[in-house]
Amino acid sequence: MEKSKDVKIFSLCYSKKDYEFLDDAVVTPLQVGAALNSEDVCELKDNTGDNISDKNYFYIENTGIYWIWKNVHGCKYKGQMQYRRPLHGVNEKMDFDRIFKNHDVITVEPYNYPKRSKPKFTGDGYIPAQTVEDGYKFSNNAYDIGRLELIINKFYPEYADSYVKYIKKGENLYYSNGFIMSEENYDKYCEFLFGILAKFREIFHINSEKDLWFHVGVDVGAGGFAQRYGNNPMIIWPESMQWQTEIGGFLSERIWTLWLLHNIDHKRIYNLVYDKQENMWI
Repeated sequence: MEKSKDVKIFSLCYSKKDYEFLDDAVVTPLQVGAALNSEDVCELKDNTGDNISDKNYFYIENTGIYWIWKNVHGCKYKGQMQYRRPLHGVNEKMDFDRIFKNHDVITVEPYNYPKRSKPKFTGDGYIPAQTVEDGYKFSNNAYDIGRLELIINKFYPEYADSYVKYIKKGENLYYSNGFIMSEENYDKYCEFLFGILAKFREIFHINSEKDLWFHVGVDVGAGGFAQRYGNNPMIIWPESMQWQTEIGGFLSERIWTLWLLHNIDHKRIYNLVYDKQENMWI
């Protein structure tokens, strides 16, 4: 199949056991964390070229985003989406030039916390929060979202007011790291994203997977997730620990939300829903 030279979108994938990959003229499967996984998932892997694949334990899907940033050049539009959550309608039939005449970014329809703060029916998954920050505090390590704010204020002060507006007080989260934009904007965002995540690793001494587990373990009770697998907040539940090691992925959703709303006018954002192939809360 001949691939497009103008539109390059990647389907970030870990395993080929559960879901089928979209592979057409504009979408190409990219195996993330390939340096840490011997399974042959697809032809293109993120441990080639300029890469951080061996740090996937912290960065999660962002090792794929980094690979795209550093190794894909000379196209009009580039981006990615998770293979379990492809953006609806993103394929070789989409008229990208038409969309980008009036928009700067294609991304997911945001998750609104107030609208989803109460269950719609018995057994419905929900997050009892009103803001992006409080949603993180419920679902993840409450201290880490504060640490992110400290990094923004110290190293990216031009984003400080937007952080308050869109994260501390904001209601909409653009989640799961699915987005497509011009190569110029994509690269600008990646400079912002990886600059912040590198500072987080440096300041909080996360230089190995062992360091990451220690970081998670110290604060494992600092979030509503700690109570999901039992009623004793003093117990470190293995499921909580494993899930919380995905710090880089969780933080990057908030970093993406911040960068997007700080830099792109709301009317220039083209929203799509995810075609979810999994049973997830959001």
